[in-house]
Amino acid sequence: MQKLLILITICSLGVQALAGPEFEKGWQTGWDQGYKQVKGHYGLVPFPPMTPVLPPLNGDNYIEGYNIGFAAGVKAASN
Repeated sequence: MQKLLILITICSLGVQALAGPEFEKGWQTGWDQGYKQVKGHYGLVPFPPMTPVLPPLNGDNYIEGYNIGFAAGVKAASN
């Protein structure tokens, strides 16, 4: 039973690793757009912080990354 659990964990991490680049691109784009939403279109946007290591379950695509990044960008610009 323990070997099965380890195998499932490894497989799920492999799937997330394959989908990771799309999530990361979406997160960075969303962060930029969220920051600009608060500071203005021509505001100087700093480099985005590191992408979250583990995206939410079933949320490892570009759109989910964009949504999470946008919220983080708005929060960062508001502070």
